[in-house]
Amino acid sequence: MPIMWNTEVITGLGGGGKTSVEAKYLINEDEDTWVAGPTENQLKALGEIAPKAKGFTVENLLKAIYTGEVKTTTGKGLDGWTPKILNDDESKYILKDAPKHLVIDETTHIDTTKLQIIANWAKKAGVRVTVLGDEN
Repeated sequence: MPIMWNTEVITGLGGGGKTSVEAKYLINEDEDTWVAGPTENQLKALGEIAPKAKGFTVENLLKAIYTGEVKTTTGKGLDGWTPKILNDDESKYILKDAPKHLVIDETTHIDTTKLQIIANWAKKAGVRVTVLGDEN
């Protein structure tokens, strides 16, 4: 499980309205917001509820926020198994022009290493993150 700073987690049953209802009310159109999802389909759904938001697939989001290569291992900590980014280099994070809020849909389909890189970037850039995912 990644350590997620500045993060709100919204879970629910698949098809329960996390994207179409809850995310719609969390996204402030007057705030600089980015949206992301694992595929173009999720990105399209987010774009419909937040047309002013800048959108990314998760792979493209990672390219926009981190320029390093990712090598990981896991280790047992007090909070369970957490990804450790072995070559985490402060200078590899792109902090310029970071949004105030990042909303990630279908987080259930994103691996923990990618989530940890996003969380590290969000902490460094002062970005509030909202993740939406199914409970399965």
